[in-house]
Amino acid sequence: MGVAAVATLVDADSASGMTTFTTGETPEQTIREALAKETGDANYSMSLVGEDAEALRAVVNQGIDAHLTAVLRSHFQWQGHRLLCDVDHSDMMIVLRRLFDDGSDVAMSLRSGILSTLGIEEL
Repeated sequence: MGVAAVATLVDADSASGMTTFTTGETPEQTIREALAKETGDANYSMSLVGEDAEALRAVVNQGIDAHLTAVLRSHFQWQGHRLLCDVDHSDMMIVLRRLFDDGSDVAMSLRSGILSTLGIEEL
């Protein structure tokens, strides 16, 4: 039996507007709505360095995965040691799932960081 997602705000986070869920249990629709609220129709932009850039590179370069999905509509460009990312909303769902599936500390931290910019916290 799966763990139910926590859909209520935690008192400490109520001022920040963060919605809290169990790690990996945030509904896809919640993430899509948060992306739309944050970026409108534009892609999600981020700039990564070091382990975060390598973690993203690894999940993007997997190609077609067991879910028969691939990151196709986004743009990534190395500028020196920095990875500039312009991520399509549908591709972001794939990236977040793959970061969760990776399970490494770096991948989970990157997932958490992305979600936090959308007002979502996973515990």
